[in-house]
Amino acid sequence: MRNFFQNSAALSSRFVPVLTTLLALSSFSPAHAEDARVLPAGRSRMSFVYAQSAVVSQSYNNQGQAAAITEPYHFDLSSANIAKLKPEIADLVHALNNSGWHYNESARGNSSHGLTRDSSFPALGDALSRGNLGLDAQATRQQMVAAYLYGITDRLSVGVIVPVMRTQIKANANISGVNTAADAHAGFASNKSTYANPVVDGLNQLQSLSIETLQAELATRGYDRIGDSSRTGLGDIVAGARYGYYNPTGTRGRWIHSVQANVSLPTGYTHSAAALADVDSGLGTTELGIAHITNFLPSSWWTLSGGLHYNY
Repeated sequence: MRNFFQNSAALSSRFVPVLTTLLALSSFSPAHAEDARVLPAGRSRMSFVYAQSAVVSQSYNNQGQAAAITEPYHFDLSSANIAKLKPEIADLVHALNNSGWHYNESARGNSSHGLTRDSSFPALGDALSRGNLGLDAQATRQQMVAAYLYGITDRLSVGVIVPVMRTQIKANANISGVNTAADAHAGFASNKSTYANPVVDGLNQLQSLSIETLQAELATRGYDRIGDSSRTGLGDIVAGARYGYYNPTGTRGRWIHSVQANVSLPTGYTHSAAALADVDSGLGTTELGIAHITNFLPSSWWTLSGGLHYNY
């Protein structure tokens, strides 16, 4: 859960430790846990914190669920799936299914190239496949967080967090697996049947399907090409207030209690449906949060902290 001392999705644990914003807005330094303290009236604090993630592998999908950023690009290049991109492939599948030919993958290394009349094996059209499309992607993020905190009174402080992020994505698409279309093409290339020429031409197109072919097809349908990208911009800006209602004098054995509220503004980047292999730097919506923070100071050297949070 997030609070006034944590940024929104842009600063979630997927990208940087929560410690980043705890340090950025802590009333007293150092503070390595949620801080229940406020600034004295008229006092202010400005902080700048730099953070860098390792590899980001997940993002939120359209249903708001965490999913691999490469998930949309992993699918089987079967004849049925390819026909969704290239409708003419459906005619080829229909012709091959009506030809009486079937496919035995275990015999693909023989002179028959796996083609057989044995109906116990899948129909050749349904068995056609170019293999599997996969995507290897790595995303890294650097961010600078500027934070400002000001004491309105000795019990009330207000503040704002402004994160600036740079996201770099390296992506490489590949096709792997058995190219059954190549087997069928080799088998029909030596077959002198009356339907051989149009079938061989269609199979040749299918077996030659490459990453560039798919890239071009995606582009014609309004999707971004798969490749490296880099972007710099704002994350979600967070503003909030904290009220320290219990903070007695003294140090050893002292309890501190405060309540706080924050609003996260949708200033961060959210990727479009066309950019399937991209990472958001914000939630894309306004978020409200409330929290209760408790600190216990057994000594002047360390603090125990706990909090209850609710975000909407």
